[in-house]
Amino acid sequence: MSCKKESKTAVLHRNCTGTYLEIDDKMSRVCNFELLESYEQGDEVEVEYKKIKSCSAYNWTIVCSLFFPYDQDIAVSSVK
Repeated sequence: MSCKKESKTAVLHRNCTGTYLEIDDKMSRVCNFELLESYEQGDEVEVEYKKIKSCSAYNWTIVCSLFFPYDQDIAVSSVK
């Protein structure tokens, strides 16, 4: 796991389990999803982010108990 910030183009995905960014064919759960509220499902965005251990430090709520596989948790620091 790395604390280094990365910048990539990503595709936004949302469902009742949360907000995700598809980056390099991997799904990343966005812990601070409120930064992406103005974007729509399927939008392509340029993001700066860092991999984090878990979303526990964020205001994270579970809306449904559907299983949705993802590869890592991330915190977004900027969106274009």
